[in-house]
Amino acid sequence: MIEQSNLFCNNVLNKKELKTIIAWAFKNFGSLKAAYLVDELKDIGFQYATKAGISISLEDLKIPPSKTNLVRDALANTVEAEWETIKGEISEVERLQKVINIWNITSETLKERVIKYFQEKDPLNSVYIMAFSGARGNISQVRQLVGMRGLMSDPNGQIIDIPIQSNFREGLSITDYIISSYGARKGLVDTAIKTADSGYLTRRLVDIAQSVVIRELDCRSQRGIKIKEIIEDNDILFSLQERIVGRVLACNIIDPRTKTIIAYKNELITPRLAEKIMKYNNNSIIVRSPLTCECRRSICQKCYGNNLATGNLVELGEPVGIIAAQSIGEPGTQLTMRTFHTGGVFTSDFSRQVRAQCSGYIKFSSTLNTRELRTNYGKDVLVCENQSFIKLITYTNQIKEIKIFPKSIIIVGNNSFVKKNDILFELPPKNKMMQDDASALNDVIAKQSGEIIIEKQNFFNQNKTLNVRKSNIVHNLVWILSGYVTKIPFATKLKIYPLMNISKNQNLTQSKITNKFSGYIKFIKNLNTSKIIRFKLISSLGMCQKQKIILESKDTKITQCKIYLAKFGSIYLNPYPLDKSVLTLGCLKLLKYKTKTGGNFYSTNSQRTEYGSSVFYIPESTYNINFDVTALKVNFGDYVNKKTEIYKNYFIDIAGIIQFDETKPNNREIIIKPGYIIPFPNSLIDILEYDGQIFYPGEIIFDNFEINTASYIEVCSIKNNLFLLLRPVIRYEIPNPENFNNFFPNWFDPHQIELDQVPLNLISEMKIKTENPIYFIKHHFFINFLENYSNIFFEINQATQPDNYGYFKLILGTNIIPEKILPKEMFKEEVRLSLFIQDKQFVEQETLLASFDVIIPFATTVLGIKKQIKNKQKKILLTTEQDYKVIFIEDTDFQLKNNQLIKLGKKIGTNFFNKESRLIEQISGNKITFRISHPYLFSKGAQLRIESGDLIKLKDVLGQLVYERLITGDIVQGLPRVEEILEARHPKVEAKVAPYPGIITKVIEHQVNTLIWIKHKGSRFDQLINIEGSPNSIQGSPNLLIRKFDFVNVCQCLTEGTLNPHTILDVYFQYYCSIKILSMYQASYYSFKKVQFFLLNSVQAVYYSQGVFIADKHLEIIIKQMTNRIEIIYPGDTNFLSGDLLELEQVRYINACLSKKRKIYFKPILLGITKSALKAEGFLSAASFQYTTRVLTQASIEGRVDWITGLKENVIVGKLIPCGTGFYSNNDFSYLKVKMPTLNNNHNSNIKNDDQTKHHKLRSAIKFRYRI
Repeated sequence: MIEQSNLFCNNVLNKKELKTIIAWAFKNFGSLKAAYLVDELKDIGFQYATKAGISISLEDLKIPPSKTNLVRDALANTVEAEWETIKGEISEVERLQKVINIWNITSETLKERVIKYFQEKDPLNSVYIMAFSGARGNISQVRQLVGMRGLMSDPNGQIIDIPIQSNFREGLSITDYIISSYGARKGLVDTAIKTADSGYLTRRLVDIAQSVVIRELDCRSQRGIKIKEIIEDNDILFSLQERIVGRVLACNIIDPRTKTIIAYKNELITPRLAEKIMKYNNNSIIVRSPLTCECRRSICQKCYGNNLATGNLVELGEPVGIIAAQSIGEPGTQLTMRTFHTGGVFTSDFSRQVRAQCSGYIKFSSTLNTRELRTNYGKDVLVCENQSFIKLITYTNQIKEIKIFPKSIIIVGNNSFVKKNDILFELPPKNKMMQDDASALNDVIAKQSGEIIIEKQNFFNQNKTLNVRKSNIVHNLVWILSGYVTKIPFATKLKIYPLMNISKNQNLTQSKITNKFSGYIKFIKNLNTSKIIRFKLISSLGMCQKQKIILESKDTKITQCKIYLAKFGSIYLNPYPLDKSVLTLGCLKLLKYKTKTGGNFYSTNSQRTEYGSSVFYIPESTYNINFDVTALKVNFGDYVNKKTEIYKNYFIDIAGIIQFDETKPNNREIIIKPGYIIPFPNSLIDILEYDGQIFYPGEIIFDNFEINTASYIEVCSIKNNLFLLLRPVIRYEIPNPENFNNFFPNWFDPHQIELDQVPLNLISEMKIKTENPIYFIKHHFFINFLENYSNIFFEINQATQPDNYGYFKLILGTNIIPEKILPKEMFKEEVRLSLFIQDKQFVEQETLLASFDVIIPFATTVLGIKKQIKNKQKKILLTTEQDYKVIFIEDTDFQLKNNQLIKLGKKIGTNFFNKESRLIEQISGNKITFRISHPYLFSKGAQLRIESGDLIKLKDVLGQLVYERLITGDIVQGLPRVEEILEARHPKVEAKVAPYPGIITKVIEHQVNTLIWIKHKGSRFDQLINIEGSPNSIQGSPNLLIRKFDFVNVCQCLTEGTLNPHTILDVYFQYYCSIKILSMYQASYYSFKKVQFFLLNSVQAVYYSQGVFIADKHLEIIIKQMTNRIEIIYPGDTNFLSGDLLELEQVRYINACLSKKRKIYFKPILLGITKSALKAEGFLSAASFQYTTRVLTQASIEGRVDWITGLKENVIVGKLIPCGTGFYSNNDFSYLKVKMPTLNNNHNSNIKNDDQTKHHKLRSAIKFRYRI
């Protein structure tokens, strides 16, 4: 028993101290006495709370006096950032980041001042006591009450750069209230939605680990994991003593001095034993772990350790998998309430600053390695790459060494002087998590019009510090030289010239609208406003008189129309353009050259028909039918009359002999040949004497048959009898081309319409298969002076007389729509339309109808004119007297020259400071002529949309800047990171890693990619690694974390980014296989261990950042379920397929059984919690989780068996679950009872017959056990 004198504690007990006392009592005196102590403390608390009468009044909300100075300094720094933006020293995005940084530091500093003020001035303040005792509220809420509400985040988590400077004690303004309302809504939405997300994460975790139960006392594993204390920036987050309590030792702990054993292997580490171990070994301890447990689908008592609820060794049947899942998911559910209570206040952990304790001289250590960096708020600094120190030499020559850590941002320069409280360097954010999606693009808008000049700048050229890795990243400084820029049409006439005085709304350019043909003008007005919206130009092309006319369409506006002329034929009007200057109106089809149907054509002169020749035409009608010829109502060789029904509801339009191919039932072609047949009188007549001959009228056949018309003789066989088929022959005379114009001598204006030379496409012995009439000669007519067909239209004026004879008049017109003549972009400019015509006015060809005038909206004097044509746009730049300024300087001793760009604030001469950014046009003595200019900085990663010399209008987009959004760091943003890790998702910005250990021999860094050469031990050649800019990354080349001649380990990060767990697994597996010492199983096992520790540390880092501590054993159970599968590459002599997934231990035993046979080749894979649940050995658990139909279908096809080993499966089938009291009801079967073969490499020894028999039985049992 501990003496009472050692129990005295003379301190103010806050929540943390009270927790320590209760834990101490529980550890030393047990649960009953600890509960008694807690009960007594409760009574004392209530007793003194009623006596003290603590309450909160308005006077208790005391504001520290230092707030005024802090806010004033922050406002001054904000104004300074605005001036730096105007001078082009920082970009607009960097200004935003700097303002957010300023106000966040101010808010954090004010919070510390509030705490210090209460501690020193009013330690018994009611608000202070309530917040720090843990009764109600926290420091974040107290800061809002008496400090400042600070920066707020919108519903997307993005920071609003306008801070709320007031607190609730002072009251909020209207603007502050509106900004503050974002936080209230954010708290409500997050409480509802994020709680559901956390619950879904818990469900997935439970589903993957529900079958993990304590089934064995000891798996007798010889492996363990090494546990160390968690240290961050010299702060111990989780001590080694706290981490090992409740674990089981994997090896003996020996006193290094006496060589005696102080703790034995497989001994449970109690709090007393942990204290004893820390006296002898405080670096690392090897303990048993669920990750190294050799039980399949379960965990043994020794590997799990004690029950966290009781402090004793866990009992058999304990469902540790479900406990682990709930332990991981529960903090997410509870901590979402934090967002609601803080009201959306921005609480991201910013960089911590280290300040000088006294004034002095800065000297960098020779071991300090740095690299150049431009911070996100536009400051050029150095980043520490290794742990070193900085020397501060005081006035008394005392040297103080200040330790500096990797990734710290060094603000001061080497060999520089600092004052007390100056910032020396900034530590990296303590709880920084890699935000893959925290980058965006921000458009940069031109604030004035003018001409572009681009300068290249490298802010690190003056850096002379030793051991600095230089950066070749060049920033772009874009200058806009002032001037008036406007767009103008291409076909325009400039109406101004240099040194011309122009008035307001005067024309700059003029675009004329003229007509291509003569005609009458007709205005089309808006019925409501009477505004002229367009006008028509109408002209007549020609007239056809005294002809009988039938119009196929009643619409007089022609898109496609057919005109029948009773005397000659028909005209088909179908206007369409042939090329840019020729428009065809249609074609003339003469009745003289119209056939009744298709047929054969023969020419007398040559193979191709020529003018002045004769064409013989033999009619033949071809029908394409959609039914078989077997369904015809007529037979081959029958003579059919016109309108005969040859099939149901199918009639023909011509009489003749019907023919088709009877040997092809699927034939779809029927031929009808007009004519008549003559039977042969006897078989002695020579058939070839008649076949293919032409007989003319008056000739006699067979001495008794006279020919009446010209006929073509064809011998045909009908029903095994020979006949002569006499087919009519029609002759056409083709006249010369000039005779065609005599058909329509006065119809059309020869100056407007051109008739073509008739193309003769007929070839002798040509056969045209059709059933419709054809015009084998067509006459086209064209209009050949048009340039634009978009607004052309045609009309027909028709007058019908009683004798059905009339005329038609073909009218050509064009619609002139002013809005469609110029591009739409031109109407955004100052454009004016001027009309020079009147309604119903007749205009000749090439008359000026109207004009578009681009006007200038102000009066000025033009000093210069510049034109530019780019991207199908024409722009003009006018430099006026408003764009220039002249100053006179008393002294002429200034370092300036012509065409020099100077920024705002630059000193010119002795007592003159430049008040705005300018371009020096001319220097004449003490007279300097400036041109007003504005700089815009585009830092690394920015995307420019302009080039030097471009003309830019007001509000045009110059480019896009990279904007790394700052996102609030509460558990709401941490849960997606936890989910990303546990689902094993690929990060958007992935860090490149070293594939094997070696020395960096060469590094070549470019704007787009980086080349790294690594010298590997035992390799003759250096391996090249090409690191390209990620397609999902806005920056080009990522920041390197290594330098030349550095030594890198396997999987060490070479660039910034997030490590990909899949990459870690692949790289380690390939490395272990390449060293050719380990087997495939060992390479997979050790690769899994590497990725397991990475996943464990990654998830714990997220929870540690929120002050949540989860036992490692819970995460180890989940991670083990994710990292126990392999993918088969080559199945060997097994029934598996490439791509099948098996457990690592299962494939190990299968390969051990395949002696003298080809074994399985595989690689390890990492599965997320969702895929692991779906890829479980059984199918009932997966089907009740997700994708029920797909899982059951696949299981049915594969014939899978579910052994009903998990909790969910037993619940589904109605059995008692195998955990708790139900564990002992099914203890008749154990996985360890199945003996496995010994895993030795000596398979060449002779095996006796008994052993072979046992071996075959064992193989069949294993095959049955591991069936999938």
